[in-house]
Parts: sequence; structure tokens; C-alpha cells
Amino acid sequence: MKNIKSHNILIIVLGILIPFCGFSQSFEDSFLKASAAIEYQKYDIAVAALSSAIEFKKKDQNLYIQRGECLYKTGRYDEAIRDFIKADSLEPACSGIQLARCFTITGNNERAFYFLEASLKSKFKPQQRIIKLDKAFDKLQPTKEWKKLWKTEWYTSAENSMAEAEYYIGLKKYNKALEITDDILIKQKKNHLVHALRAKALMAVKDYENAATGFSDAIQTKPYQAEYYNGRAEAYFNMEKYKKSLEDYNKCIELNPLNLKYYRDRAIAESKLLQYDEAIADMEKYLKYYEDDKEAIYNCGMIYFEKKEYLGALPYFNRLLEKNKKEVKYFTARGNTYLASSACKYAEQDFTQALDLDPKISTVLFNRGIARFSQGNKKGACRDWEKARNLKIMEAEDYLMKNCR
Repeated sequence: MKNIKSHNILIIVLGILIPFCGFSQSFEDSFLKASAAIEYQKYDIAVAALSSAIEFKKKDQNLYIQRGECLYKTGRYDEAIRDFIKADSLEPACSGIQLARCFTITGNNERAFYFLEASLKSKFKPQQRIIKLDKAFDKLQPTKEWKKLWKTEWYTSAENSMAEAEYYIGLKKYNKALEITDDILIKQKKNHLVHALRAKALMAVKDYENAATGFSDAIQTKPYQAEYYNGRAEAYFNMEKYKKSLEDYNKCIELNPLNLKYYRDRAIAESKLLQYDEAIADMEKYLKYYEDDKEAIYNCGMIYFEKKEYLGALPYFNRLLEKNKKEVKYFTARGNTYLASSACKYAEQDFTQALDLDPKISTVLFNRGIARFSQGNKKGACRDWEKARNLKIMEAEDYLMKNCR
């Protein structure tokens, strides 16, 4: 699977550790603000939000790790060290790799090696190649202590093979990754991590049916991992099994209600099932925090459009076009919304803008013809319909026959 960003790891872990009703609205708001700030690399805002969240969950080591990561990224190493040490006091070795980085950066090699070794001895150890390619440890690699450290075999053969498979997935050599995971599963048939990794490779080659089976195998062994349900939900969605996809997204949110990306993805599944009110609620919950996600803004507008609530759709398309007037689909979507609202003048303007960017969009030519005809511009409409017909829009022929003789 992709290397999961640290904030996503936190979200996954918190989904397991924090029961659905176990956090207050204020904690949820602070945590979600922090998650969004990290996504947009606004680390100072994230630190403030995580500090607020910690007031509600003072014994959650993951919050300290996350705040420490943000402090590290802003160069506040002493403060980061304090947070990582606090996390380690709550869960031994959980932030060993982070402490090793901090002490390397601040020139305390002895402490760096101490925590690096503690991490390698723990269940929290990252993959070997992640450590060895980490720029933070460049200063350690020429030392005799580094060479001595790696004389010990810290990883099992299966762990090394899994790391190799992930590496090949990163290189988009999916068949090689599948060969490796198949070999591991001969000996470890119930290794949920391998099943999930194999399923990800299958997703990449668009073998959605077998990917869904792979995630199911992982779930059977490890049934409380939201990310496995998320993977299967995506597979089902691509197979157009929207009801099953929705059921899995519901399970994701049950297991991890603090990952708003599950709400975003569930909204699309809900819209496919014509559950527009639920889809809008989910998408707007997501956009409350991830307000700069252009694709989510567009999808929310489209859900309103599909629901035929055109006045609800327009603000989303307006919001997109305020920031980007070079995206054809934004002008097209707003033009279609204006046309459906019988605001034909504005529809024509948006369709013209879209065609200025790409003059051969057949559906836009066809719809601009309708907008022009509705305003009494028969000549312009017929010209658009003729172009649309030449671009294989069969319906344009009917309009030409009926209106342009």
C-alpha cells in the first residue's frame, strides 16, 4: 500500500482507540481542524488545534506524536522532543523513530541511536528502507554505530518480502508485487497485511473482483480495520455494486468516525443510489474542514444538480470559478445548471467560456445551441447543433430537422 502519511496513521489509530461516543464535540472539532491543517501543511494551525484536542485526551499518545510531528516540521525540535517523550511514557517505543530523527538533527547521536534501536525492537518499527532512505539519518550512516546497528537482523523474511512488494507497487510493477505476495501467502495464509497489500496491487491493475476478495480475506482475519473496509468499498464502487460499497463505507465510519475522507467517499456512493440528502450532508461535513478540496466542491455541486436543486448547486460552481477560470468542467457544470434553471443567457456565456478552452466538446456545443435557441438566436443555435452532429451527437440531428429547415 502507499506509504501512509503520519496524520492518516493517527486517524486510523484513533478510530480504533476512541469509541464512537467517547469524544466530545469540542474534541472532534479540534481534531478535525488539525487533520485538515496538516493536509494543507499549515502546521502552526495544526499545533494549536492539537493542543486543544489534548486538553480533552491527555493520555492519548497519538495526539502527542502528531503534535510532535508538526513541531518537527516547523523546526521546533526541543518542543517536538518533549511531545515524543510524553508519548513514549504512555506507550513505550511508540515514537522511537521520531525521537531518533530529532536527536540526529540536534546533534545528539548517542540518544539518536538509543531511540532508533528501541524503535527497531518494537512493534512500531518502520520498514528498513524507510529508515535507510530517511534524509534525517544521513549524518548517522557513515558512523561505526550505524554499521553495528544493522548487523542485527531486525526484520523477518516475510517483513522484508512485504517491504519489497510495497516497493514494487511504488514503481508500478504490480505483477512483480503480486508474485511476491502470492509467495508469502503460501506459508502465511492468514496474514491480513499481505492480503491487503495484494488487494491493493489488484486494485491498481483494475482487477476489482479479486481485490474485493483480497480485502475480504484481510477482514476475515482482522475485522476491525477501517482501511480494509475502505479498500473493499472502493473495489465494490468500481464494480458498480453501490449498495455493497455503501455498506462498507458505513462500516468505515462506524470504526473510525474521525476520518472525514470516508464521509466524502460515502457521499459519492450515496449519490449513485439516489440518496441525495444523505450525500449532501456527508459532503458538507467533509467540506467544513477540507474547504479547499476542489474535487469535493465540484462533486457536492453535482449532487445538488442531480437532485435538481439548482440554486444549491450554483454556489459550489461559483466557488470553483472564483479561483480557477481555466477548468472546462467547471464552466460546463455551471452552464448546465443555468440551463436547467432556464437562465439561458448565463448558460450561453458559460458554455462559450468552456468552448474557448476546448472548442470540440460536443455536449457543450449541443447545449449552447439549446441556450441560444431559447433566446431567439436560431442561426447561432443551428450552427452549434450542426457542429455537435459532426462530432457524433445523434440528438443534434433531431434538433436540426425540427428547428433549422
